Amino acid sequence: MIIWINGAFGSGKTTISQSLKQMFEEAFIYDPELLGSLLNKIFPSGLQQDDFQDYLEWRQWNCDILRKLSKSYQGIIIVPMTIYKAKNYLEIIEKLKQEGVPLLHIVLDVSKDTILSRLAERNDGTLMWGASKIDKILEAFEHMPATEKLAYENIAVEDAVIGIMERWEIYLKSL
Repeated sequence: MIIWINGAFGSGKTTISQSLKQMFEEAFIYDPELLGSLLNKIFPSGLQQDDFQDYLEWRQWNCDILRKLSKSYQGIIIVPMTIYKAKNYLEIIEKLKQEGVPLLHIVLDVSKDTILSRLAERNDGTLMWGASKIDKILEAFEHMPATEKLAYENIAVEDAVIGIMERWEIYLKSL
């Protein structure tokens, strides 16, 4: 079973995922970015993409890995990953759902100002890159179903985790 935590860069995906992991005895955080980094390292510069999500292999392999983990791993798989391009959402998240993989998708709903502030606080070199993508990401999230959004503007991490846990319980009952 998968809980996908989506949101703009700096929205709090990693923080929420780490807190969620503590709530579940057998939780595992799966990071799709590792495949993107691998692809950028193994492809020659002429084949590299600016955004590793544009690699067909990245989308396919993440589906394959998540499908396998879902079938083979007994615990919860937590995926903190920004997916905002409709094509990528359809080819990964919707595809897995259509295949019957239990997947709860949560979009952290955070304002642009808050995201920029959080990125600046991180001081890890991601401010300019994250800021360059923020408008496209937030616009894409406007088209996501409201039922998948979780307001994470002025609430504590613990409250956000409780909100996700409540949605998880409702989701499990619907299976």
